[in-house]
Amino acid sequence: MPPDALPVSARQILIATIAKSVYTTPMSSTPSQMMIAMPPGRMHHLWFAGLALAGHLLLWQWSTPAIRPAPTVSPKLAPVTVQLTVKPTVTARAAPTPPPRAPAGESKQPQIAARSQAMPAPPAASISLSENIGVASTAPEASAQTGSLHQLSELSSSITLDPVTVLTPLTESDQSLSLHGYAAIAPDNAVLKTKLVSESPGKNPVYGLGEIAFQIQDGRYQVKVQAGLDLLLTTLNLYQMQSEGNWTEFGLQPQTMSEKRSNRSETATHFQHDSQTINFSSSNRSTALQAGAQDRASIFLQLSALGKGSPQLFQAGQQLRVQVAEDREAQEFLFQVKAKEILKTRMGELETWHIIRPPRAGKYNSTLEIWLAPGRQWYPVQIRNTQSNGTVTSQYVTAILNPEKGSS
Repeated sequence: MPPDALPVSARQILIATIAKSVYTTPMSSTPSQMMIAMPPGRMHHLWFAGLALAGHLLLWQWSTPAIRPAPTVSPKLAPVTVQLTVKPTVTARAAPTPPPRAPAGESKQPQIAARSQAMPAPPAASISLSENIGVASTAPEASAQTGSLHQLSELSSSITLDPVTVLTPLTESDQSLSLHGYAAIAPDNAVLKTKLVSESPGKNPVYGLGEIAFQIQDGRYQVKVQAGLDLLLTTLNLYQMQSEGNWTEFGLQPQTMSEKRSNRSETATHFQHDSQTINFSSSNRSTALQAGAQDRASIFLQLSALGKGSPQLFQAGQQLRVQVAEDREAQEFLFQVKAKEILKTRMGELETWHIIRPPRAGKYNSTLEIWLAPGRQWYPVQIRNTQSNGTVTSQYVTAILNPEKGSS
C-alpha cells in the first residue's frame, strides 16, 4: 500500500518513527558505528521503513501516466474560391465633327462638292420622304426598318450630279411669264423609273427607288409618284402621291391631289374651279385659285407639255411663274431657265434644259432644280431639291417605259 493511501494516523506514526531514527543517530558516527549503535529491533524497523518507502515510490511512479506534449494539429483550412470579373474594354468614339459654320454675311446655302456622273447600282437602304418635293429619303445606323418608315426622306442613287448652284433669293423681273395661256402638247404616256439619294451634312448618303407615271387619255390625266424600299422579291411602298384632273389645250387642270405617307394619314388638296378656290383637307384654310395652277405632282408633266407645245418659253435667263399647291398651302413658284446642259445617264448622254426655282424671300427657302430632256418627250430626267439646312435630295431617271413603244 502506498504511503499516501495509509490513514492519517498511520502515516504520522511512520514519519515520526523514521524521523526519530534519523535525528537520534549522531551525525559524526560512521555508518558502521551507527549500525552497531542501533539495537536489533530498531534496525529491523528501519529497513522495513526504507523498503516500504521505496516500494511506494515505485508504485507511485508506475501508476502516474506519462505527460506527453500534445501533438501539433495543423488547422484544416476550408477551400476559398475567388471569382474574378473582368470588365469589358470600352472604346470611346469620337463625336463627329460638326460642319463649319459659314461666316457672318455669307450665304447660308451650303456649297456641295462636285459629283461624278457615273451611275453604279446603289445599295438597298431604308427610305423616307422629302417634305419639299415628292421624292423619298431615309432615317439613319439602322439602323432599323421601323425607324425608316417614320421618315421617307433620304432617297437616292449612287449617281452623282453636277455641283449644286447656290442661289440667292430670286426677285421677279418685269419679263417673267405666266405659264398659263401657252399651247401644250401631251407627251407620250410613260413610266419613269428613278433612283433617289439624300445627302445631309455629316451623314452618309441614303438610297431608294421610285417612279413617276404619266397617263393622258380621253380628256383626263393622271400622275402618280411613288417611292419605296427595294426588297429582294418586292418593293415596299412608303410614299404615294397622285394628281388627277382634266386635260385642256393649255395643259393640265388639276382637280384633286392626294398624298399618303407610311406614318401619316392621307391628305387631299381640292381645286374648286367653279369657286376659284383651293381647299386643303389637312387644315381649314383655303386660298384663291390662279389661272394655270398646278400641284406638286402635276407640275412636272405640265412643264413637259409646255416644252413640247411652246418650246420658245425655254430660253436662258427667262423667268416663268406658276401657282403650285401642296398639302397645306399654295404658293407662286418663280422658275428661271438657266441653260442647256448635257447629262450623262444610264440612257446615254442627254441634252437638257436646266430649270431652277431659287429660294424666294418670305415664301420658300429651298432650291428646286429640274432637267427637261427635249429629245425624250421633255420628260424630267433629273430632279434635285436643296434645303436651307444643306440636305440635298436627288431623283433621276434610269429607264423610261412607254406602254405603246416599249422601254428606253
